[in-house]
Amino acid sequence: MAPKSLTFAFFRKITLSALLGEWGKVRSDFNRCSASKPLYAMQISQHTVVAIDYTLTDDQGTVLDTSEGREPLYFLQGVGQIISGLEEALEGKTAGQQFSVAIPPEKGYGLRNDSLIQQVPRDRFPADADIEKGMQFRASSPEGPMMVTVTDVSLDFVMVDGNHPLAGQTLNFAVDIVEVREATASELDHGHVHGPGDDHHH
Repeated sequence: MAPKSLTFAFFRKITLSALLGEWGKVRSDFNRCSASKPLYAMQISQHTVVAIDYTLTDDQGTVLDTSEGREPLYFLQGVGQIISGLEEALEGKTAGQQFSVAIPPEKGYGLRNDSLIQQVPRDRFPADADIEKGMQFRASSPEGPMMVTVTDVSLDFVMVDGNHPLAGQTLNFAVDIVEVREATASELDHGHVHGPGDDHHH
């Protein structure tokens, strides 16, 4: 049974492309900035802005996520915007390099924890919510906010799983490093990458 104080604020469908962002990963919706080529190849290090194209597969070769057909994934290195195993694999590399890496669960989305699977009374959810298997809710618990995924629905109860959907899995990335540059002072102050003309006055 879930603790009595467990409440659910809203819901949305899970999308695989959101997995990297929702749990510590961020995609910027802007076109790649054009810039003159530097005289040296900047290495990826703490607080550099990095853009990558990638394909993520499981151990069976099933594609879980890919940037193919979309803009590259832009992020600040070393601040937890992507999983730690991928940050470590990128460290010291330069634009133009391609590589593959297998990231264990401990450096990805963690090992599965069966105690995070709970049966919750249906009346703990919004009355007007049409709950379906695969939906994701943000829940408030005594330990703080958490994301849970609906794994089963009955008339009176909803089974939810607080594990990340990719918890317990080895993550196989094929990566093409598109761009590496210094972060601006504004980007460092705000903690995320800015697009062209994005002054972010906040």
